[in-house]
Amino acid sequence: MMTLRKILFAAFVLIFASLCPWLIFHSLRALNAGLAVIETVPRESTILLNGKEVAQQTPLTLPDLQTGTYLLQAQKSGYYPYEQSLVIRKGEATVLNPLVLIPDSSQVKKWGEGRYDTLIPLEGTSYSLVMNASTPAEVALFCSEHKTFRSLFPEGFSEEALKIERIFTVPGSPIVVMKIQQSRKEIFLRIVVSETTQKIQDITNLMADDVQEILWSADQPEWLFAYRNEEIDVLNLKRNSKVANFADEWVGLGLGDGNVYGVNEEGQFFLKDYTGKILETETTEFDFKKGFLGREKFVRIYPLASGSVLLHEIEGSLWQSDLPNLLSDRVVRGLQISEETGDVLVWTDHELGIRQAIAPEDDARIFNEGWKIKWLVEGVPEMTSPAFVQKGSQVLYGQGDEIFLVDLNQDLTPRTVLTILPGSAFHYVAGELIALDAESGQVISLPLGPQEEQPSKVKSLGVLLEDVL
Repeated sequence: MMTLRKILFAAFVLIFASLCPWLIFHSLRALNAGLAVIETVPRESTILLNGKEVAQQTPLTLPDLQTGTYLLQAQKSGYYPYEQSLVIRKGEATVLNPLVLIPDSSQVKKWGEGRYDTLIPLEGTSYSLVMNASTPAEVALFCSEHKTFRSLFPEGFSEEALKIERIFTVPGSPIVVMKIQQSRKEIFLRIVVSETTQKIQDITNLMADDVQEILWSADQPEWLFAYRNEEIDVLNLKRNSKVANFADEWVGLGLGDGNVYGVNEEGQFFLKDYTGKILETETTEFDFKKGFLGREKFVRIYPLASGSVLLHEIEGSLWQSDLPNLLSDRVVRGLQISEETGDVLVWTDHELGIRQAIAPEDDARIFNEGWKIKWLVEGVPEMTSPAFVQKGSQVLYGQGDEIFLVDLNQDLTPRTVLTILPGSAFHYVAGELIALDAESGQVISLPLGPQEEQPSKVKSLGVLLEDVL
C-alpha cells in the first residue's frame, strides 16, 4: 500500500511540475492579450496576420492576440487584396470597421449599346439620366435596379429642335425639372420618372422668365419654390396656381420638416410655413459676399438633425448657425449630409473635407476651436461626385478618369476603384457604382457593397442646378 501511495505521489509531483510552467506561461500570456473583431465587404474573405492564414473566414473574432502591431491582409477571389496595420492592446477589444475589398475588372459589367458623355444621378433613387452632347434631345433614363433604359420623354413628345439648358433635381425625389429651348421658346417641364412610364407637365405658365433656382421637398413634391433676384415664388402644382413674392429680399432658401427657411442680405434669418406665415425670425452675424454685378449670391440653407443649419453661398463660402459661423471661406462646390452619422461632406474643385457631427472638445483651452472642416484630400486637379458609402464610414470621389475610395476610420490613403469617362459623374446606389465606360461611353456597373443595401441615407446637397450643355 505504501508503495502505491509513493507511486501516486511521485506521479502527481511529476504532472504538477510539468503543467505548472505551462499554466503560468499561458496565464501571463492571457493577461497580456487582446482580441480583434474583423468584418469585410464582401463577407467570407480570407484573413492573414503577419502572412499566416487564419482558419476562419470573415466575419470573425480573434481572441488571445498578443499585444503589438500586426500586418492584416484580406483576400478574396475576384477582388484586389487589401492590407492595413492592426494594433492590439492589452485587455482591449479592437473592433475594426468593415474592410472594403475593391472588385477587380472582371466584375465590371456593361449595359446597353448607347454611347454617352454625361451622367446625372437622381440621388436617393435607382435612376440616372444619361445623354450625349451630339444628340441633346435624346435623354435616356437608366434604372440600376433592373438595368433597363427608356427615353426620359414619353412617347409622342416632340423632341424636334429641343435644347436642354438646365436640369434641376432633388435628392430622394424621382422628379426632374428641365429648362429647355424649343422652337426659340423657353419651356419648363416637370417630369415624374418611373420604370414603366414618365408623366410630363408643362409648367411654363407658372414660371418667371428670370428663375435662377428651383427647389422642392421629396416629401411634398407638389410644391415648387422658384428663386429669382431675391424673390421667392411658390407654385402649387395640384391647383396649378402660383403665389408670387412669397418672400421679398431673400438671398437664401431651404426646405425641411414642412417649413421654409430664408435669409436676407443683412443676415436676418426667417422660418415660415408653406402658407407664408412667419414662425420665427432671428438676426445673425452672417456676412454674405456680393456676386457678379453687385448681386448677392444665392444661399442654399440646409437644416441639420441637431437643430442647427448650414448656409452655402453657391460657388462661395460655407456658413453655420453653430460657432464659428464661418465654416469655410473656400469656394465650396457642394456638400452632402449622412443621416447615419450626421457628418457633412464638403468639396471644392480641388479639395475634399468633412465636418464631423460631434464637435471637438478640448478642456485644456478656455476657448476651443468648435466646429471645423477636416480636409481629407487637397490639391487634386478636379473633384467630382463625392458621396458617402457604407453607412457614412467611407467616401467615394471622382478625379479625372478615376474613382477613389477613402476610409474615414482607417487609413485615409485613397484607393483606386474604377476608371471612367474623364470628367463624368457617377452614381452609388444599393451597393453598386454606376458610371460611364472610359473607352466606349456605355453605362457600366461595379458592385461595391452588399447588394441588399438600400439607397444610401444621405441628403445630397451639391449643386442641384446642372449646366448640361
